[in-house]
Amino acid sequence: MALVKVGLWRVHPAGYEINDWLEYNQSAQEFRAQRAANADRQAAWRNRQAASSNAVTNALRNEVHNAAQTRPDLKEEKSEREERRQGRRQLGGPTHDQANAAGLSWEARKRELEEHP
Repeated sequence: MALVKVGLWRVHPAGYEINDWLEYNQSAQEFRAQRAANADRQAAWRNRQAASSNAVTNALRNEVHNAAQTRPDLKEEKSEREERRQGRRQLGGPTHDQANAAGLSWEARKRELEEHP
């Protein structure tokens, strides 16, 4: 094999061995030990995080995001948008209140017809 002839690989009883592998890479035992140490470290961190409460921090963050809108210029813009929307709704048909009133009046008319055929 060409890699054996140039000295990059060596013949080994189980197959081939890469020359100088352990100088640049971890052995399987080192890899497993490091993986176990990382798992232990991460589990300890998760346990510490679970033990501490973020209730105050989260409450403060939520308060900022859920705070009432205080800029009057935005309220004005919102009311202008609502007025434009109301106008568009009327172009396409009755408003919600008009539809309710019509429905109620129809119910009354239906009752009248039932009572006095």
